[in-house]
Amino acid sequence: MKKLILMLLLLISVFSFSKENFTENEKNIALKQFVEFQKALKNKDINTLKNYIDNPVYGFNYIDGKSYTDYEVPVSHEEIVKYKTKFLNEIKEMALLKVDLNSNTVKKYKNGVLEITAGFSTTENNEGWGLDPDEKTFEVFYYYDDPEYPGYARYVFEFENNKLKLHALYVGP
Repeated sequence: MKKLILMLLLLISVFSFSKENFTENEKNIALKQFVEFQKALKNKDINTLKNYIDNPVYGFNYIDGKSYTDYEVPVSHEEIVKYKTKFLNEIKEMALLKVDLNSNTVKKYKNGVLEITAGFSTTENNEGWGLDPDEKTFEVFYYYDDPEYPGYARYVFEFENNKLKLHALYVGP
């Protein structure tokens, strides 16, 4: 029961939607870019994916064997290319989300213990997660409801100058 309550609180805090942060046009632009990101992911096209990933990106430092807990170490595009198989394996489920460009929404994906949601965060949620409150972010949230090893992964894409870029990954138990 605690896990269910924690999950609900996390989802509510992460995915409270606000029309003040994103206009419908900005949402559409961001989601079109996310669809392109998904296509590149499905095709394992690391060169196209780099267009949608900050350089450096944070939270992926474990792809070369470094500590899972040291999220302050940035990972460059060169490292992502070098360890592309591990990198692509870590984010492959993002391609499973279904995007509706007519309604500017993303349909939740659920299979067994894995649930994936996505949405646009608010100023308040950015502050709660330690991000700049004025940043516009689109987030993909994985929740693993495994009784023995529950956890989550939160992928933060920043949207600046009409460009969507994966900025960071946060992992929790």
